[in-house]
Amino acid sequence: MVLTVWITVVVAPTVVAAAFGHASIGVVMSFVIVLAWLGLVVRAVLRARNWRAIASRGAGPPLPPGAGVREPRRPKPNPVGGAAALPWPDTAPR
Repeated sequence: MVLTVWITVVVAPTVVAAAFGHASIGVVMSFVIVLAWLGLVVRAVLRARNWRAIASRGAGPPLPPGAGVREPRRPKPNPVGGAAALPWPDTAPR
């Protein structure tokens, strides 16, 4: 049954276009249909593979209370000494 549908979907544009004198357009249309079909099949296979991987993991044990709360960060260290630690002079340079 699938083969019959494929033959109809791929051959029909070529036959109709050839009947009107544009066989090359029919071939291009058939090629586009085949590429679109392959793209959909690849997406479906990848989605099914990903779904199986997610479904096989399961939910796992329940998380302990407060598991989603992050710990506070440590404060940044003090800057190193040097020119950045010197105070500004009282007078502007001349």
